[in-house]
Amino acid sequence: MSIGVGGHINPSEGVEAGEFIRDGLERELNEELHITTGYQQRFIGLINDDTTGVGRVHLGVLFEVEAISSAVSVRETHKMHGDWATIDEIAERYDLLETWSQIVYASYLNRSDLEPFDAPHKSGLQPASVD
Repeated sequence: MSIGVGGHINPSEGVEAGEFIRDGLERELNEELHITTGYQQRFIGLINDDTTGVGRVHLGVLFEVEAISSAVSVRETHKMHGDWATIDEIAERYDLLETWSQIVYASYLNRSDLEPFDAPHKSGLQPASVD
């Protein structure tokens, strides 16, 4: 199981770093999901996981995305299906999560000091990482 969606992003020639990351986010969201009413996005941090072969050669970029409404559906239904879940429901299925999703849960979603999406980004938030 996985929290969210994602995929590979690569730099584009002549595009600034922040732009190609956001372009990759937009592309992945549009490829995997149908969000009918738009969304807001916020950069949260980086995921570094040297405990797996895949993790050793990839770096995760974590964004929080809030859809304006719950009118969100999976486009790639031949590859996956999606459901809304509460933090408690994610905790109950923690052992079923792939590694990066476990890192996101443990380092970000399971924090008691999180603020709502529209609050200013907390400067004390550390990027999710496993060494």
